Amino acid sequence: MINVKGSLKKRKKEHKWDKNVGSYLKRRRLDLKRKQDWVAKGICSVSYLSKIENNKAEENPTIVREIMEKLEVEPKIIDLNIANKKYLEEAITAFYFRNSMELRRIYTKVKDVGQNLTIDLIKLMYYVANHDERANPLILALEQVIPSMDDLDLQVFLVLAGFFYGEKEHYFYAYEWFSASLDVEQKSECFTALSNMKMYELNQRLLKKNHSSKYGLEARRLMQRHHNWNRLNEVNLKRIDCIFEELPNSALKELKNIQPSSLNGEQKMQYYLALAKANLKIGHLEEVKHALFFIDKSSEYYFDALVLLYEITEDLEEKDAIKSEIVKTKVTKINQPAMIQFRLLSMNDNRLKKEYLKKVAIPYAKKVANLHLHAEYIKEISSICKESSRYKEATQYIDTHRKILKKANHFISQI
Repeated sequence: MINVKGSLKKRKKEHKWDKNVGSYLKRRRLDLKRKQDWVAKGICSVSYLSKIENNKAEENPTIVREIMEKLEVEPKIIDLNIANKKYLEEAITAFYFRNSMELRRIYTKVKDVGQNLTIDLIKLMYYVANHDERANPLILALEQVIPSMDDLDLQVFLVLAGFFYGEKEHYFYAYEWFSASLDVEQKSECFTALSNMKMYELNQRLLKKNHSSKYGLEARRLMQRHHNWNRLNEVNLKRIDCIFEELPNSALKELKNIQPSSLNGEQKMQYYLALAKANLKIGHLEEVKHALFFIDKSSEYYFDALVLLYEITEDLEEKDAIKSEIVKTKVTKINQPAMIQFRLLSMNDNRLKKEYLKKVAIPYAKKVANLHLHAEYIKEISSICKESSRYKEATQYIDTHRKILKKANHFISQI
């Protein structure tokens, strides 16, 4: 992993330029140690040149070409910058709107181009979108050139690295990346929306629920403005997943505002799982079964659905059949909490339960920085300790959770 703060601090000490024509001409003028009046003489007014250099004027091709000649800038350099910038903007839009075919088309066009910062960012975008391990060495390589990145390059890089490390379950590190991306001055609204979406999720994970609301609201505002219903559904489903434990009725109310037909395949499965969980919280078992019926066997949420069904089924024969199906079903990272829940449900001996919580469940929740899960596991193991009159041990577990919560709060305050 890389030193985000160190790289950004170094960047502040060095000049950074964006890929706009005006900024490139300004850089060239300063490199030649020429004043604006020298460049503008016989071509345009100094004020108009200043507007061009600051990308605030609608560029006159004839005037720009004369300025380029005076500064001895080859046209192909500008043309290349403009072409690369166009590809990057198209890739940003494709990534944001989850247009995998378009992103692949852009990647195919540039994949053979080497030693080019903008093209490397497009490649990274494609790798991150497709969970491709080639993202790892590319992130490490791009970190070395952070000081020379313009604002847009930097934002794209920080957000993509945040996605990558979040996928790897390095959540504190991902938090740092997404937080830094929101401090970039000139940025893409699309990637700003994604940063806010991820900051909402991470703050919820770290039990900073009040702190998270501003990020969730901003993400939804931008996605509504861009008519990005796919990403908006993603944010809304994540919000429902975060509130159903404490506010099941509110979760059900929000679910009613979502039309399942508007969701893509896995989002629809996520919707029905959330519907089942919220109904389970208020004891509506028939509604739970009805919701679980819609979850496909091929879905990544099928395992979680089976565990919920196992939990509410009382008939021993049916329970054994569900257990057999659970054992046969493939488990991925997303199913790990459900797997832990299944193991705990399967244990009748509190001594075995306590050992499993201590050695598997609690360390897992700590590793993935899921402080809500950590609190649930601590509550369960403390309850087992109290039942056997081990009050001191129960207090130690509670203190452990407080220390982890304090550490997380300190980390966020430092960011």
